[in-house]
Order: sequence, then structure tokens, then C-alpha cells
Amino acid sequence: MIEPVLIKDRAGENEERVSFSDLYSSFQETWEVNNTFQIDLTLTYTEDYKKVYNLAQAASYVVYKNQMYSIEQIETTIATNLLTKKITAKHILLEKLKNLRVDVDPSKPTENTTDNQDTLSNSTNGNTTTVVKADKYITVSLKDCLDKFFNSNDQGISYALHGSFPSIQVEVSGSCLDWLISNLSEFHAVFVPNGNRLDVYSTDEFKKNSGKTFRYLHNTDNIDLQVDVNELKNSVHVVGGKVTKEVTTTNTETINAGSGGASKVVEDAKKYLGIPYVWGGKTPSGFDCSGLVAYIYHDFGINIPSYTVDMESYGTDVSLNNIQCGDMLFWGPHGASYHVAMALNSTDLIMAPQPGENVRIQKISAWRPDFAKRNQQMASIVSKQDTDTETSTDTSSNDEFLINYTYTDNNSVSKYGLRRSELMEVDFIRDKNVMDNYLKSKLQVEPLITLSLSYWGEKDFQMGEVRTLIAREMNIVNEVQLVAYSVNPYSENSDSTLTFNNAGTYMKDVNLALMKDIKGISTRVTSSYSNSFSKNEDAYVNINDPDLAKWVSDYVGG
Repeated sequence: MIEPVLIKDRAGENEERVSFSDLYSSFQETWEVNNTFQIDLTLTYTEDYKKVYNLAQAASYVVYKNQMYSIEQIETTIATNLLTKKITAKHILLEKLKNLRVDVDPSKPTENTTDNQDTLSNSTNGNTTTVVKADKYITVSLKDCLDKFFNSNDQGISYALHGSFPSIQVEVSGSCLDWLISNLSEFHAVFVPNGNRLDVYSTDEFKKNSGKTFRYLHNTDNIDLQVDVNELKNSVHVVGGKVTKEVTTTNTETINAGSGGASKVVEDAKKYLGIPYVWGGKTPSGFDCSGLVAYIYHDFGINIPSYTVDMESYGTDVSLNNIQCGDMLFWGPHGASYHVAMALNSTDLIMAPQPGENVRIQKISAWRPDFAKRNQQMASIVSKQDTDTETSTDTSSNDEFLINYTYTDNNSVSKYGLRRSELMEVDFIRDKNVMDNYLKSKLQVEPLITLSLSYWGEKDFQMGEVRTLIAREMNIVNEVQLVAYSVNPYSENSDSTLTFNNAGTYMKDVNLALMKDIKGISTRVTSSYSNSFSKNEDAYVNINDPDLAKWVSDYVGG
């Protein structure tokens, strides 16, 4: 019985059957796991089939094998008195998966991740060091991820899991379709649409042993084997297990206290914080560096000039290691100083910095002066009073990594040369063995291999089915797993194009076979690859069928 193909309008009120002539000449069903699920066909306008022709509009449906496809591209052509409409329709489930989204709600506050962090504190000599580790390694299951998309969805679709899947650390956001394409391989899984249900298979469950065989020049030709090393990466420097060290240093300083003492000098000086720098300024409406120091001195009845070089003679030299409140700090050589500030204590100063900035307090160590002068009148005021202690704290932080090394797959390097990847930072892993396993899953240490062939046998294929491919000319007798096909089931004379897994264990066997000496290849076989290989391997393995084994033995002359 011939499977009909229908065109149906978006409302589902009208449907028409596509002519067999159009199906025979143009129909193409193309499926590729995790990627493409579409129908291509060309409709010809005739009097008998004008209704189906007119019904094929953008967003209308194509119905085939109880699967619905939405028309996304239409190309209308008039040639040799024929009006044709070439359409491309993609499985409707893909459209609905795009509409399932998990997006961050900007109205909600950011989640507190403190509970997912490790904190360790240690105190030594008055200094406190706090180490905050990065978020703990929290994994999620594939079911939990999909539930975030599918629970209470408004698209009327569901999903089914087939097999067992690992839990991994992954973020769930964006559209469901984009998330599946980007992340499903991390769960060692593939997906295919099934009506309004998404079927997700583990790689083991996806495998379907068919017991069938592809035999070159018997039911198969135009074998195309492509090996691509452009994306190969076999070495990477990785850092992980990030910790943030916060060091709090407590500074205790003995200062003069009481009215008229050092504390009053500091209190007076702080009145001028925030006043803008003005070149030549000598009043609170605006200060330059010397104007600020002279004004503070004037508050305590000490008259000194407001010019840096002249101010030098109003004090005696004092060691930079013995600075106290009220000392004048100079930058530049003696007799040619260009900047001055006043010490508030042995570690802090107050100054009018430069045009565009305001009076501020900063650490003396932040910009160490060239020399210091002590005015005896100011020193007398500072020293009259009793002493007190002042405590200040400084907090600094820096990130460090518990893991910091280069991972290299030496076997891959020996075969294909060194192919470095960019630096990777994996904060949530703190164990080197765990990191090694993580990197093994991330790096592309073997070439990407694509095996395609033309097949003129039956037209009914199942995604994931495993067949034995026998091509003596390419030293291949191996099981291969179908991951993509393009077929016209209505034309017995058309070949089907089949593609097999290009990163799994089956193709690794094909890769080993490819490394054998390839000589005397039939002119009907095309082989393209970007590197040359040479390695002795037994290609005739994994044949469990005794009859097939005997056939292979006869075929290869064994």
C-alpha cells in the first residue's frame, strides 16, 4: 500500500492528497538525529491537483506517516509552461520545542548561593583569612532539565526517556530545541520526534540490531568516507576548583588624643574632605595641595606660606619611618618639591590631589613621598595630649585555583600531532581525577568521521538501526549505526543516501580499518580525507553471524 502524503491548512479544515507523479519525481524525506527532520517535494500545478497546489502555503502542514511537518520555505517557478512549487517542511515538533522556553525573570532577585559554598576562616597575628570556595559540584538529571521545559507547557507536547542517563552540571535556559542541540550529547543521548512527543534515547537504547547487511556492489555503491581533523583538540591547560581568599588585616596605632591634640588635628582636616582641587586655591571654596596644608595649619594659629618650596623651610627633616600626625610630606627633590600633603598618622595622609579630583584621605604607602618635614609648633600641639589607640582594618581578596595543569591525550598527539585548545576554567571541579574524566568527554581527540553511501535496497529505515557494512576495497567489515537518511520511498529507481554515526564506537572501528593500506579501490568508491593514515589492524571483526562470516571468508579469499 502506498503511503499517502497530504497537504493540510493550518486550521485543519481542508486537506488534499499529493499526486503520485510529484512524489515519484521529487519527494525526499530527510532525518538526522538531533538536527534535521524534514520533507522536501515539488508540486506541479495541474487541473486535477490545483487544490493541493493552492493549499500548500507558508505554515501549512505536510502529513506523512502520521507525522506532521510545517511548511517553512516555498519557491515558485514557471518553466517550459509548467508552474511548480518547491517546498521544504520541517517536523512540527521542532517548532513547538522552540516555543518551550526557560528564561530568567528579571523581577525576581538573584538566588543566594551561599548555601552551595564552602567557607573556611583562620586568624593569625590579628589577621583573618577567609577562603570561599566556588559553588559545589551540583549535578542534575536529564529528567529534571526537561521537566523545567515541559511541565505545564502550552504546546500540547510531551517527552519520553528511553534508557539510563548520567547526571551532569548544566544550566537550563533559552529555548528547549536550542538546549537539546547544545547539551544532549553531554547526557550521551539523542532525540527524534514522534508526533507530539519527543523521544530521547540513551546511546545504548538507540542501538537497534537489524541483522541486515550493506554489501558494496551488491546493494551499495558510492561509499564516501570523510575524515576531518580541523576541529581536533588533544591538549588543554585547565584551571579549576577556584577559591577566593579574603585577607583582613587589623592595624592598631597609638595616637595622641584629647582636645587640641592629634585627634583634633585629624578632625579639623577631615572637614575639608570632598572640596574640589583648584589651582592656586587657598580657601574652602577650592584648594590646591599647598593651600590645603597651609589652611589646616592656620586653623591652629600656625602661619606658613602656601607654596611647596617655601613650606620646606618651616620644618625639620624627619625620617619617613617616623612620621606622625601634622608632618608635611613632600614629593620631588629638596628645594624643588612639586607636591605636598599632611600626615594624619603614620599610615594615612590627607591631600588635594590634582585638577578634576577632590580632597581625600589615602594610604601613605599608596604614593610614597620623597621626604618629610616636621613643624615644631604643630608637633607641640600634637604631643601635648594623652595617647589613645586607633584601630583600622584593610580587606583584600584574590582568586586562586586548586587545580592548575595541562591535560594531554598522548595517544591522539602521537597519531595526529599536537592540537591545543584554548584555556578552560572549570570552577566546580576540585579533584584531578574527576577533572581528567571531564576533559576526556570535552576534547575532540579523534577525527570527525562521516560515512555515507548510496543504497538501492528497501526504503524503510529506522534511526539507530545497526547493519554490517562490507566493503573489501576499503578494508571495512564493520557494524555501523544509522544516524541520518535521505530517501524517496516512492521511486524504486532512486538511491537512498545513508549516513552513519561519526563520533561513536562503531566509527572508531571504521577509522581503524581506514588506517590499513587502501589499494586497488574501485573507481565507483570515493574516499576523501584530510590526513593520511597507516596502521595495521584486523578489519574483519565483530561478525557474529556464522553464515555472514563464511561469506566474508569467501569474499576476501580467505
